[in-house]
Order: sequence, then C-alpha cells, then structure tokens
Amino acid sequence: MDKESLISQKYLEEVVKEENTFLIFFSPSCEACVKELEFINKSYKENELKKKPILITASEEHIVDKFIKDKDIPFEYYFITEEEFNKEIDARAIPLNIMLDENGNIKMHKEGWQDNKLFHKRIIDKVNSFN
Repeated sequence: MDKESLISQKYLEEVVKEENTFLIFFSPSCEACVKELEFINKSYKENELKKKPILITASEEHIVDKFIKDKDIPFEYYFITEEEFNKEIDARAIPLNIMLDENGNIKMHKEGWQDNKLFHKRIIDKVNSFN
C-alpha cells in the first residue's frame, strides 16, 4: 500500500479508482472517529455496508498502523498532512465521510458522529444508495 500524501489531482489519481469512492477522514486519537470506525468495520464485516471505505488520516504512521491492526480493520488507508487536509478538504470536524464520483465530485459529505441507531442506519442507507 502506498501511504504517501494525497492532494488535488494526485489525490484523485491515487484514491478515486472507481465511481462512488467512499472516504473516511479520521484520527485514532479522536473518540468519535474510533466509534465510527468500529461501527463501519462491524457493518462492513456483517455485510450491512456494501461499500468498502478508504481511510485518510493526518496522524503519525506508526500510531495508525497499530490502530488498524489492533482494531482488525480491513480497509486501505492513506496519509495526508495537516496542511493538506486544511487546504484541500472543506471540513470543520472529523470523522468526515465523503462519497466521490469518478471525477472527484462530492456526492455525499457528512461530518461528525452521533451515537444513536437512527444516525447509524442513515449512514449505511446513504452509502449503500451509491452502489
């Protein structure tokens, strides 16, 4: 897996490989991000979530590698710098979920996390609607 920084055109070339690419921007030190990734991972493994996300983080590589291994998360992940995140990504909060079409156009944008079943169902239904 190539874990280099991803921005602009390079970002699109490296990460957006098909129509409807599901991205999750996260940090392993963010409690809401951890809860969301646990939920997404469980939903994917139980075949509720049909689209495998790609994870993007500005955290340190050794911390992320350990987090991914410890949580048994089977998703690709890439690194972006804080500066790239702030410059290239229009976000005020993480976790940040984005669905991109093959041209890099945003089809879905969700920031933050809520710990309730209705919110969880909406995430799954919305992501699955793009398959």
